[in-house]
Formats: sequence, C-alpha cells, structure tokens
Amino acid sequence: MRFLRVFCILVVLQINAAFSQQVPLKVINLTCEYLNNPIAIENLQPKLAWQIDGSNKNIQQSAYSILVSSDSTQLKQNIGDFWNSGKVKSNQSNHILYQGQPIKTGTKLYWKVMVWDNQNKQSSWSKINNWSMGLLSPSDWTGKWIGAFENPYPDSSITYPSPFFRKEFNVSKTIKSAIAHVSGLGFYELHLNGKKVGDQVLAPAVTNYDKRSLKHLLYPYDDQSTQRVLYNTFDVLAYLSKNNNTIGIQLGNGWYNQRDRRVEGDMWYDAPRLIFQLELTYQDGTKSIVSSDNTWKTNDGPLLHDGIFTGEKYDARLEFNNWDRNGFNDQSWKQALLVRPPTGKLHPQTA
Repeated sequence: MRFLRVFCILVVLQINAAFSQQVPLKVINLTCEYLNNPIAIENLQPKLAWQIDGSNKNIQQSAYSILVSSDSTQLKQNIGDFWNSGKVKSNQSNHILYQGQPIKTGTKLYWKVMVWDNQNKQSSWSKINNWSMGLLSPSDWTGKWIGAFENPYPDSSITYPSPFFRKEFNVSKTIKSAIAHVSGLGFYELHLNGKKVGDQVLAPAVTNYDKRSLKHLLYPYDDQSTQRVLYNTFDVLAYLSKNNNTIGIQLGNGWYNQRDRRVEGDMWYDAPRLIFQLELTYQDGTKSIVSSDNTWKTNDGPLLHDGIFTGEKYDARLEFNNWDRNGFNDQSWKQALLVRPPTGKLHPQTA
C-alpha cells in the first residue's frame, strides 16, 4: 500500500513538471498587408503584423525590433540594410508601418521580428518572411492591351465566341525568378506550357473597370465612381523550361462585356481584352520581359457563348488540343489587335 502511495505521488510530480515546462517566447505568423509572403504590394508603407507565442500566463508584448533587408543572407547575419527599427517600446503587433528606405517597383524585401514580453524576456528572431512590390506606375507596364477584335456593333447585345491567345518564346539561360502579371477583362484563364496557372476562378475581381456610355437606363444614374482594373501576380518559375515555352490565355465576357440582361439599360463596357507581362531574372543577373503585343496569335474556340446570366454554349467539335503547348500549329490563327486600354488604372488584386 505504501509503495502504491509513493508511486502515485511520483506520477503527480512528473505531470506537474511536464505542465510547468515553459515554452520559449517566440514570434509567429508574420504578415505583410495581411498576407503571407505577398508578391505584389503597392503600398509604399506596407503594414506589418505578427503574433507572439509562449506558455506564461498573461503574456504581453512590451517591445519589438524589426529588421528588413534586400538579401536573406544579410538578414541571417542581422543586417537590415533597408530598415532597422531598433528596440521599440510598444505592445502593438498589428498595423506596424514600414519606415525604412524607399522601395521601388519589383523590389523584394526580407524581414524578421524579435519581441520582449512584460517580464522583459526576449524572444529569438522569428523565421524570415518576405514581400515584393508590384508594378507601381503605368510606365512599369511594357505589356499592351490586346484583343481579338474591335466590336463592329458596340450598341448591340450581340456577343462573340470566347477568344484564345497564345505566344511562344525561348529562354536560353537558367532562370532565377519568373513573375507574371496579368489581367483579362471580363475574366481570364492563364496557362503556361499546358498547365493552368493559379487556382482562382472568375478573375480578376469585379470593379468599375472603364468609362461606359450607359444608354437606355431604367432609372437615372450619375456614375461618378472611380475606375480601376485589378491584375493578378504569380510566381511561375516552376511552370517554365530552359528552352521553348508557350503562354496561353482564354478570355470570357464576365461583367466587362455583359450584354445578356438589358432590363436596367445597356451597362456593358467593351469587348474582351487582356494585358500580360512576364518578368524573367536569370542566374547571371540579367533580365528580360515577355509582354502582350500584336505579335501574339488569337483564334475563336469551342466556347461559342458565355454570359453571366445565360451560362455557356460549348461545341466540343471545335476543340483544339495542345493550343497552350510548344509546337502547336497556329498558322490559321490571326494576329492579336492592339486595343483601347480601359480608363481604370491597374492595381494588384490582394484579396
């Protein structure tokens, strides 16, 4: 009986010891503009945030330090060439504005955080996160807006088959990074070497893209809204090969060319169009850009009609296999047209 009592006491002591072991204070879940490692930020003072983790009760942050560097190797050595905040006494861990060196289009920065708690215990440095800037100015776009046609009947409710676009290009050097920026109005799908890029559908998100005539309205409407067009950005390094590559894009009408429902009036914008820009950085430090222009090829396909309210009409007999792969015979395809850019300024879609 005495042995059993001693055994129970030892078990209780071991359990208490296990629960009393403290988890070291650490910084987790770093975000920039509410995103994990975003690749197209346009805010020149992006908002940084993090969470703290530890086993002490009533743990609170009392101070923090942020390092931001242009090079991850430098950051591992605790060198913040873009920003070293020093120790800042604050319990705030959200909406911390970047206050370092000015940042430009395409800049990629690496950052980490250290904190102190309300007992003045210091954490280790967090894991390294990063963010990249998007295309901050219209002049940063080398891509041109292209389309398959200019609508011959702009005031008609007639729509046309969904256009396909393709462009082959060659890469002769080893690629270090590959960032693609794309917008297609109303909606688009991007393919590289036969694979769909991204998991989103109905992209980009709907905005007030462009000026429109707004004829035959059912009710008075003075449109004073600001126009803007969203673009998506992808890291596409894994999609590319060292030699030949093919870009494929399909467009849908979406809300940009919604002509099916006319009860409230004629509220469409224009025929479908796209803009694309692929920025390649090579291991030797050189760079190149593949952009949308009138050297791209375009053709109609099996999607004869697509409408927000009326759905799709698809003729599988008109399919062309491997249109988004190298070596496809596009001799019968026509040249894409340079078309009018929408009046809305391009902005990265971050949600």
